[in-house]
Amino acid sequence: MYYQIVDTTVRIGGSMHQFPVDAKPPQWVCDAYKWSEDLYLEADLEEARKHILLPAGESLAQRLPPDLWTTLSTMWPGNHPNGVLWQQKPWVVMVWLGMLGVVLRPGVEPFVVAHARAEARVINYLETAIEFSRFMDMVSDAEYQKSFRLTLATDAPMRIKHSRDLYAAWIGGRVDAVMAVLERSPLAQLLEVQDVVFHQRHLLWLPRIIDTLRCDKRTLILVGAGHLGGPTGVLALLRDAGVEYQLLL
Repeated sequence: MYYQIVDTTVRIGGSMHQFPVDAKPPQWVCDAYKWSEDLYLEADLEEARKHILLPAGESLAQRLPPDLWTTLSTMWPGNHPNGVLWQQKPWVVMVWLGMLGVVLRPGVEPFVVAHARAEARVINYLETAIEFSRFMDMVSDAEYQKSFRLTLATDAPMRIKHSRDLYAAWIGGRVDAVMAVLERSPLAQLLEVQDVVFHQRHLLWLPRIIDTLRCDKRTLILVGAGHLGGPTGVLALLRDAGVEYQLLL
């Protein structure tokens, strides 16, 4: 899932943010990192952590139906590194619920970031942490409530199977297989979330990706594999903009 932009020194790869515990990055990730001179990732996740809490005076409890709040309150760990539940933004809880009961290890981005920092390499981003947070904040409370209920209705074994199916599709290098797995997930039923997480962010990234094509440095762009496929995915947007690419792996 690794592409060369034709007639440029830019390559784009589809990543997985987290792996099953017994998995590891494929060789192409290591090779792509070594090949590159400039690096681009989606957003700085450490910076994004500065935007996970609701503004002072707001509470998540006020934004959820009482039954849903009670359910989540009993599940939220008392020692959660993000702090108490009532301070969390809805999108933070959505991500946490989606991983509940699933043991994962850091994926491509942490691997790349660790190596880049060890070598004092600069990492560029397709969006700022503030831009990412604003996109996630655009989704309505009703949509987030729907996401919570859908995830709560899915047991841990199903979430584990989904993570393994997604990894298998990704390691096989087929974008269509990755998209097929995503279409079976609860996320596929959340149209607002789909629009913001994928389409709106892709539109923001597109001109920034195109700007890199003018650079003479060997440039590697890594985005989640789910961002590549589909009619509003990064590859489709590049194609619509007249940018050609070739599959490397």
